[in-house]
Amino acid sequence: GLDNLAFDADDRLFVTHADAGHVWEVMGDGSTRDLLQGGMTSPHGIAVLTADQGETTYVGNIFMLYGFDGASGETVSDGRNTPAITVSPLGEDLLLSSWFAGIVAQHDAKTGEILAAYQDFNMPMNAIAFQGDWIVAELGTGSVVRADGDDPSQRSTLASELAVPLGLAATEEALWVSDMGTGMIWQIVGKGEVLEKPNLVAQGLAAPSGMAVSADGDLLVVETATGRLLAIDPDSAEQSVVAEGLAVSPQVPEGAAPILVGVAVGPSGAIYVAGNVGNVVYRIDAN
Repeated sequence: GLDNLAFDADDRLFVTHADAGHVWEVMGDGSTRDLLQGGMTSPHGIAVLTADQGETTYVGNIFMLYGFDGASGETVSDGRNTPAITVSPLGEDLLLSSWFAGIVAQHDAKTGEILAAYQDFNMPMNAIAFQGDWIVAELGTGSVVRADGDDPSQRSTLASELAVPLGLAATEEALWVSDMGTGMIWQIVGKGEVLEKPNLVAQGLAAPSGMAVSADGDLLVVETATGRLLAIDPDSAEQSVVAEGLAVSPQVPEGAAPILVGVAVGPSGAIYVAGNVGNVVYRIDAN
């Protein structure tokens, strides 16, 4: 994560840590002085797991994986060198993906160990667990791929010809994908079966990104171009605004691929949203 260094006019040395957001002055005896204590620099995917006394919110930060107490916001872990743009629950573990690192991996949330990793997905933009399998949105193929949970090298295609497949959300019997490139949301699995033809749930959205299913069964969608969190009834397509003014954006550096801005629902029913511009995580309590 060490990224840059510079000397000032008095020959003082300063270094930065890109992943953890630190800026230090390096003293003559080798010790350091904090100028910026660091923290999240690019929060994106979010997953929530039950903890001993509540829930832990895990946030992907490119090459950092933060864990926060869901109630207090206190940092409980900050695993470095963990390629995590998106994060989702996989039983008691986490399923990570990163197009930047070209990886989809199973991560032990307790030990920080990578239990299994696959680097042959074609620009994985997101990954979630569904019916015991791994569902991966691939930008390189414009498709949603299903990888066998026991042997993720065995795969099938659930949907194709998508511009920018990004958000994924599921219940036990249904699966949806958001397409940031077209502003559409498609249902690709219903009643436990792959649909012969994907069902258009919503269109005209402004750069839809991360998705989750609320406690009421609505699709929660981060609309990154407007800074809103929407709730969409998957049956009637009726929309409502859950929150607005969120510090989010679809903008990425020139030449980079889009990056998911995540939303997740905890066991308590609380909704968590990543603010990739403000370097924050929002908690929205259920009414």
